[in-house]
Amino acid sequence: MLVWPFGAQRCGEPNSPGDRSASASTIGPNHRHYNCRQIGHMKTRAIILLLLLLLPLVPAIAQEQEEFEAIPMTYQKKNPSFNGGDANDFSKWVNEHKHYPEEAKKAGIEGRVTTQFTITKEGKLINVRILRGVHPLLDEEAIRVIESAPQIWKPGERKGEPIDLTYTFPVIFKLTDEERAQVDSAPFVSFDFGVKERKPSFNNGGYFEFAKWIREHLVYPEEAKKAGLEGRVYVSVIIDGKGKLVNPVVYRSTNKIFEEEALRVISSAPDKWKPGLNAKGEPIALSMLIPVNFNLPNKSGY
Repeated sequence: MLVWPFGAQRCGEPNSPGDRSASASTIGPNHRHYNCRQIGHMKTRAIILLLLLLLPLVPAIAQEQEEFEAIPMTYQKKNPSFNGGDANDFSKWVNEHKHYPEEAKKAGIEGRVTTQFTITKEGKLINVRILRGVHPLLDEEAIRVIESAPQIWKPGERKGEPIDLTYTFPVIFKLTDEERAQVDSAPFVSFDFGVKERKPSFNNGGYFEFAKWIREHLVYPEEAKKAGLEGRVYVSVIIDGKGKLVNPVVYRSTNKIFEEEALRVISSAPDKWKPGLNAKGEPIALSMLIPVNFNLPNKSGY
């Protein structure tokens, strides 16, 4: 017989002889006492029976969860469409109708103008603005071409209803290789292209006089000379209304090794500038893009 430790009773057995008599008189002669193994088997059978009863409900629960997680089409956002197409169709229209400003081409100005506008729930394009500009010439053209687009938009939708949606849209201005070569061969050019009588001049000699002065005072970096490096640095400056050269900044360069010397030589130039004049003959400040060439002695200069 199995002996339980610490005097504990067996499963289904009364605690004492008195309990046995009380139990027998109370429960009746047909009552059966079960040992632990029998009770364990009964519990196991009960659990199995419960699982069998619940099994048909599992697919229904899974299906209910799946339906809960699914996103109905009416809740998805639908973007606006241009002329029956999408944003790519609008990009194509913009590229076909934009005009690259000639003044910007001559100055070698290119880049990506990032704009933003809204397509209303009525299908109207409104509120065109510049998020990140390149130069006023390109920024103005980007706004112009977008605002000139025909109002043939179909509005965006959410939950099947038309809504206002805001677009971020780039307008790209890129020079051809031929146009870029023409810029590289120019002595220097003006950034500002308003109506004016006269551009700034240096020492009464115009652009080439300043190019000559740079060539005479340029110090070729020894490191670049030893490495046989050549290059060009474009420096943006302002010739103010008093004929002062101010705010020299590197705009573009072929090699950073030349940038410091390009800024030094331009900043050290004497104040021999005459300011530009507007149509009324009044002195005005103008931005200039000045190329500084670094060519080894056996190569050509400006």
